[in-house]
Amino acid sequence: MNLSGFDDCWYGKWFKTRIFGKIHVFVPSTEGAKRILANDFVEFNKGYLKSMADAAGHKSLFAVPHESHTRIRRLLSDTFSMTSLSIFVKKFDNMLCERLKKLEADGKSFRVIDFTLKLTFDAMCDLLMSITDDSLLQQLGRDCKDVSSAIISFPVMIPGTRYYKGMKARKRFLETFKEMISKRRSGKEYHEDFLQSMLQRDSYPPSEKLDDSEIMDNLIVLLLSGQASSSAAMMWSVKYLDENRQVQDRLREEQLSINRNKPDGASLSLEDLNKMSYCLKVAKETLRMSNAVLWFPSCCT
Repeated sequence: MNLSGFDDCWYGKWFKTRIFGKIHVFVPSTEGAKRILANDFVEFNKGYLKSMADAAGHKSLFAVPHESHTRIRRLLSDTFSMTSLSIFVKKFDNMLCERLKKLEADGKSFRVIDFTLKLTFDAMCDLLMSITDDSLLQQLGRDCKDVSSAIISFPVMIPGTRYYKGMKARKRFLETFKEMISKRRSGKEYHEDFLQSMLQRDSYPPSEKLDDSEIMDNLIVLLLSGQASSSAAMMWSVKYLDENRQVQDRLREEQLSINRNKPDGASLSLEDLNKMSYCLKVAKETLRMSNAVLWFPSCCT
């Protein structure tokens, strides 16, 4: 095989290619995946496609080295407190109920994946940045779609290509984020959300805060990851529940039982989620059977 070219070379179901700018070996087997995932940071490190790092940002969790990855992941996790999650659960429940009622009133069929993609994206925008304006959500939604498409693409800036469109969309994302950060630092805007919690760390030492580039790159990562995996998992759960009516009936009864013990019109709470033992099993089995994450890149050390 000529490694300077772009020809694929197959080894049974395994194959290697340079189509994404570097040599990549695709491992489509359970045994191979177990070997790789069981040796994180030993024989294998996190490694991402060039297009993935370019689209998400070189200070995102998709691109930084192990030491920075640990620090950024810790700081991102710290902001999701039980209080913020409790508030978000109620917001998400209300958002879902309103949209399902609208679908019922329209009486039209719809694609589940389209519904869940829009639902999860709008929810993530609200949780992370308190964005609820429809026109801004539509703009960011289009940009998110282009960035997502650019993640697995040939990394050359040729007009009309997925990579080109994605990088232009990334630029628009950053312009929006910079404007929001500027307004919040100047005191023109204030919201109790993820972005605000990041900016409140401005006076902290470097090891305990993210700089603006890290904040913006990882906002893109959270939007992409939160939307893609959550929407896919919801779609698959609908499919499997439709095919397994006994499971569907038992799950419905658990939900109705919880609802009967709540005041009329009360929203879902974090305490209610902790009572959904069967629902948790359904969610885990859905993730086991489906492909919420289609592939996972690692770098051989």
